[in-house]
This record gives sequence, C-alpha cells and structure tokens, in this order.
Amino acid sequence: MFPEIEETLKKHFSKFNATPETAELYNDLLADLNEATQDRIKQGETPEQAVAASLATLTDLDQILTTITTQPHEDHFDNNQLNRLYDRFFATKLVNSLTYPVDQLNQIFIDYRYAKITLAPAVSDKLVINEYMNADRPAGYATGKIVGDKLKVEQPRRIPLAILRERIEILIPAQFTGFVYLQNKNGNLQIDDLIGAYILETSLTSGTITSHNLQLNQIHLQTTSGSIQGAFLQAEQIQLISNSGNLKLTESTGVRDNSMISGKVKSGQIHFAHLQADEINVDCTSGNVESEFLTAKQLNLTDHSGNVQGQGLVGSGNFESRSGNLSLSFSQINADLAVTTTSGSVIIKMPTDRAYHFQTTSNSGRVNLPYGATFLTPRQQRQQSGQVGERPQITVTAKTTSGSIKIF
Repeated sequence: MFPEIEETLKKHFSKFNATPETAELYNDLLADLNEATQDRIKQGETPEQAVAASLATLTDLDQILTTITTQPHEDHFDNNQLNRLYDRFFATKLVNSLTYPVDQLNQIFIDYRYAKITLAPAVSDKLVINEYMNADRPAGYATGKIVGDKLKVEQPRRIPLAILRERIEILIPAQFTGFVYLQNKNGNLQIDDLIGAYILETSLTSGTITSHNLQLNQIHLQTTSGSIQGAFLQAEQIQLISNSGNLKLTESTGVRDNSMISGKVKSGQIHFAHLQADEINVDCTSGNVESEFLTAKQLNLTDHSGNVQGQGLVGSGNFESRSGNLSLSFSQINADLAVTTTSGSVIIKMPTDRAYHFQTTSNSGRVNLPYGATFLTPRQQRQQSGQVGERPQITVTAKTTSGSIKIF
C-alpha cells in the first residue's frame, strides 16, 4: 500500500458527497492504482516514479465524481454511464464481440475468471457479449461453442495481470426462453432492466452482485464472498445466497402461484423490505435479520445467532433464533404463528382486532400478556395458555428457554 495514493484519493473524494457508487469507485481505484504502481516497480521504475505515474492518471477523476454525485437520487443510476466513465479513466476499449442467435438455444452457460460484468437487455434478437480491456490481450478473449441447444462461452484460464482491467457487457434478448447461467471467479456483477421468460442463475466466487428492475421466470443470485443487493425484482422464485456478505432486497414480488422469495447467508446481515410472495424464507447463520412490510401466506425467518426484527408483517409462519431476541409486529395474521428462541426475549405485537389462542413457555423470564386475556389453564410461571378475544381461529405459540415474553 502506497500512502501517497491513498492520501491523494481521499482529497479528491472528500470534495463530494459519499454515495454507494463513489464508495465502490474509491475502493476500486485504491486497489487498482496500488497494483499498477507495484507492477511498474517490478518493471524497473523507482517507487517515486511509479507513484507519480499512477497519480498522473487521475486528471479526470473530479469530472467523474461530479457526474456520479449530481445524478438525481430519485432516479436509478445509469450504470452504463458509470461504466463508460470508468472505461475512459482506465483507457479501456472494446476489443472483442461475440454474437449468437438464440431462437434454437435453450441453455446459455457463460464462464469468466477476472472481470467486472454487466447484464443488460439486448436491443436486437441476438445474444451479444462485448469485452473491454485497457490493454488488448487476444489470449484472454472468451470463445463460444454451440452443441445442440446449448451455448457455452468461456474465458481461457490464465494468470491475471495486475494492470489488466476487463469489463464484460452481456446483452440478453427478451425473446430468449430457457436458462442462463453466469459464473465469475473474481469481480462485481451489475444486472439491470432484464425482461424475459427465462431463468437467470449467477455464481461469483468473490464479488458484489447488484440487481435492479428484473422481470424473469426465476432469479437465483449467489456469491461466496460479497454482498447482494436487489430492488424491483419480479419472478416466480427469487433467491439470494452469500456465504460471507450482506443481503438486501426491497420492492420485489413473487409472481404466479406458489411463488417464493428466499435469502440465505452464513455470515452477514439480511434486510428484506416491501416484499410480497406466497412464501418468504430467511436463513441467517451469524448476523441480524431486519424485515419490514413482508406479505406472505408463509413467513419463515430463522437466525442461528443474532436478532430477528419484523415490522408491518402480513401472514403467518415460523420465527426462530437460537441466540438472539425476536421482535415482531403484525398488521395481519392469517394462520397459526410460532416464535421460538433458545436464549433471548420474544416480543409480538398483534393486530388489535385479531382474536387468538396463546401458548407461552419461558423457563427463565417474565411473561406479559394483553389485559383481559382469558386463561384456559391455571397460570404458571413457566407455561401459560388461554385466549384473547372471542371465537379465536388461530394459535400463537411463543417459547424461550432463557428470556422474557411479551404479547400485546
């Protein structure tokens, strides 16, 4: 790490308001410039010469930041514009283009190694893959092969060059119906404005996935190390998976019968808001789960180590934490509800007009129930059962081994 590079970047970025786009650009530039500087030193330049040469490439940075930060917040940021600016900054150019008709294809497999990738709709009826590099390396071009109804596009395996920057633009026609699988070893993925009757599945080893405005049959996004963000997604199935990274999904809908939205993370936070589907599933191994305005026939929120919070929930289902608190507020409940934690407290806010049976178990902690509740069995410290309201049709079960329970 070269302190002069970091200090210079901070001076440029401090003039502008921080946004997700500027944060991503800062991190990219810091890593890229340090790598390029180190590569120049290996080629024989002194550290002072290498640092000066890298900093000399920053002449357009203020213009880039001005364009990014003046974009209206209410509009979705034009990722293509950012890519064009980024390409110009690193002097990338279009070096290779692949085009395939899709009318006879049912499966498309795309495999890259080290690249930033953008998925966007095609303006024609053909699949187009454009490859941009800041230094033309034909040995790194991807090649494609069609066998029957399957297309496989693959980038050659190679040792990555520190100064080589690659951006891949994949344009998918709306006419395609089938399966698209994209794999990338190292690099971020941006997916925007796709519409079609096909299944999209992506898998990254290391990188962030950002998606916006997708209307597909199924959407499956997965990264081993990195975060996933999605907004305005529509599909029969929407699935987000990250081993290490945060998940954020908003303003999305499961369409057709038996639709499902799910998120799974081993280490990271999950934030789901303004979602609607027949079934919504959340599974977090280590981290907190935050949810707002989820609507589903079946809600399943599980956190093995962390807190679970839900506001404005509509539906029913199972909520569980092995080590953490559960705080849930329901606007509407349609069927039985089960809330369980091994070590933590349970708070459930019920709709004011909803009658229900209750069954509570707390081995160690207080239990607070609504005023006027009718107890159907003798009140005990550990277990209580009864009802709230007249002729209840649903049952609310709340259990904790160590913690308090409050239903109101």
